[in-house]
Amino acid sequence: MNEKLYTEQETVRREKLKEISKVCNPYPDSFKRTHTLLEARNLSDETTDVSVAGRIIFMRKMGKLSFIRIRDLEADLQLEFKIDCVGEDNYAFFKKLIDTGDFIGATGEIFTTQTGEKTLRVHSFKFLGKALRPLPEKFHGLTDTEMKYRQRYVDLIMNEDSRKVFLGRSKFYNFLHRYLGENGFLEVETPIMQTAVSGAAAKPFFTHHNALDLDMNLRIAPETYLKQCIAAGYDRVYEVAKCFRNEGMDTEHLQEFTQVEWYVAYWNFENTIVFFQDFIRNALLELVGTTTINYRGNELDFGKESWTRINYIEEMKKYLKKLDESGLYDAEKYSRSLLHQTSQLSYFYCSLVKDGSPSDTYYHVHKRPKEHQMAYFNIGRGFPKELMDGHWCYVVKDLGYKMLIIPCTSIKKESSPVNPHFEKDLTVLDEHGMITHSRM
Repeated sequence: MNEKLYTEQETVRREKLKEISKVCNPYPDSFKRTHTLLEARNLSDETTDVSVAGRIIFMRKMGKLSFIRIRDLEADLQLEFKIDCVGEDNYAFFKKLIDTGDFIGATGEIFTTQTGEKTLRVHSFKFLGKALRPLPEKFHGLTDTEMKYRQRYVDLIMNEDSRKVFLGRSKFYNFLHRYLGENGFLEVETPIMQTAVSGAAAKPFFTHHNALDLDMNLRIAPETYLKQCIAAGYDRVYEVAKCFRNEGMDTEHLQEFTQVEWYVAYWNFENTIVFFQDFIRNALLELVGTTTINYRGNELDFGKESWTRINYIEEMKKYLKKLDESGLYDAEKYSRSLLHQTSQLSYFYCSLVKDGSPSDTYYHVHKRPKEHQMAYFNIGRGFPKELMDGHWCYVVKDLGYKMLIIPCTSIKKESSPVNPHFEKDLTVLDEHGMITHSRM
């Protein structure tokens, strides 16, 4: 068997590990801290018996005086090593065998340097772990995008912005549970493995339950079970749900993701809007201390009393007018043209879907890049209220698109006129093999 090849630095670190093993346990199982690094930075000068621990990210070794900087998830702290304070043997051990990337615990006294740097003067220290690979070079940091995503631990060590994101996420979840709990919401856990794809329009992952010999899918959304909780008597319910969708991926979409859904009995969408605005305002105050933030050069004010409301139906009509309506017998163009025609009529409900939903396609590509303030997309008011289960519908299929057409005759509203072009349209689509008939 061929021996694993190491870089020169990796080989040197392994040799140092052997030397450390002769002196002490290179990977001890515990170290008693008195303060985190963030807490230590806020201590008064001359505070003694302060014990901290962290990973070494910077070293400046000199003759009889050396400085290092250690880091945990929340803060950095400078440590001063003096040969007179730690002793000659310990200082020699420190200079010869300890590298950046290693873990160390230290106990000493807090003071402030002449340059204003809060520092721990080390009286004693304990070696806590040897890093067998060197950290990325400090000046350039971790710039390899693929490595940042595949080796998140290295990204968190080197990049402050990444640490802020992860810390912010944890703080947000703490706020979420507290805020919803204070407003009467109860958290539930609903099944991830299900026997029916429900709650959204997405491609699921499938699996097999060996004990039951049953094919199942991983959930794409928690909606159905949360609504069952409402039916069971929960007035206010929510879930932080891990969901899975077997679709494309980019920097904003992963096949495995977490979403939060809540449902409230006796509320309409106006109540939800008011609650959501308060939720966002309080979340910002909790996490960043202000309701006004700067995002990509745009100042966003979430503290406004009223947010912009965008009528989804009207905005879609403006967008659809721009579609090319020529070539009615081309499957894709005909589908688009028909959607444009029917979108102008109050007695039709159409949905154009390609790799997502109409709102997803329109919102991400056309609307969101132009919106620099928080806004609501009002969808519900454009749909017939009488739409119910059991009505006949037509599913139109073409090159990657699906169109769901519900004619006015399926909506129990006698005053609605009949579309004179509907039968002709369906005939053309049927001739192209683009129609399947089904019930809602």
